[in-house]
Amino acid sequence: ASQWGNRLHPCVIITVGAAFDFLAKTKRQAPVFVRKLGLEWLFRLINEPKRLWGRYSNNIFKFSYFLFKYGLP
Repeated sequence: ASQWGNRLHPCVIITVGAAFDFLAKTKRQAPVFVRKLGLEWLFRLINEPKRLWGRYSNNIFKFSYFLFKYGLP
């Protein structure tokens, strides 16, 4: 989305993540109990570590930084 934002000047951008892959049944979606626990990201990381490790590790680092800096709400 960010590569096209400068050209299109959108007022709203909606990302779909793996939604099309799940609908096309090219990737498995996490079991319901995993989704209810909010751990679908972990299920996807375990299934596609090479592709997702860089993205997720960056997000985990940022989250951990802000968690330690500001504490829990």
